[in-house]
Amino acid sequence: MEENKTVKNWTDRIFLIAEDLEHNFIYLKSLLELKGAEVIWAQDGKKAVELCKEDKKIDMVLMDINLPKLSGRSAITQIKAFRPDLTIIAVTAYAYSGEKIKTIEAGADAFLTKPVKKENLYEAIDIFFTSEHI
Repeated sequence: MEENKTVKNWTDRIFLIAEDLEHNFIYLKSLLELKGAEVIWAQDGKKAVELCKEDKKIDMVLMDINLPKLSGRSAITQIKAFRPDLTIIAVTAYAYSGEKIKTIEAGADAFLTKPVKKENLYEAIDIFFTSEHI
C-alpha cells in the first residue's frame, strides 16, 4: 500500500465492533484507539443492527460471524438493507471452506480471520478510507 494513501489518524471515525467475547472486543478496540477512533460495542447481532439504525454516524462495522441472538451474517444482510454504503468487515475465527464466500454474499465488504494481525486490520480499513471509497 502506498504510504500517502494510508490514513494516519481516525479521530473523526466511529467504529462499531460486533463481538460477543470481551477479550476480542478489547483487542480490536485497542488497535482502533491507537489510531484515534471512537469505538462502540455490540455484544450480539441484534444490537449491532439496532445501533446501525440509530446511529448514522457509524463509519464502519467490524462484525464477528458467530454472535448470539442474530448471527453476524444475518446482521450484515439486515444492515446492508437500510445502509448499503456502510462498510462492514467480517472478523471471524470461522475460516472454513466457503465461509468467506457466504459472508461476502451476505454483504460483507471484506473478510479477516482471527487472530487478526494489526497490520492486516489497518490495511483492510485503510482501503475503505481512501478517497475513492469515501
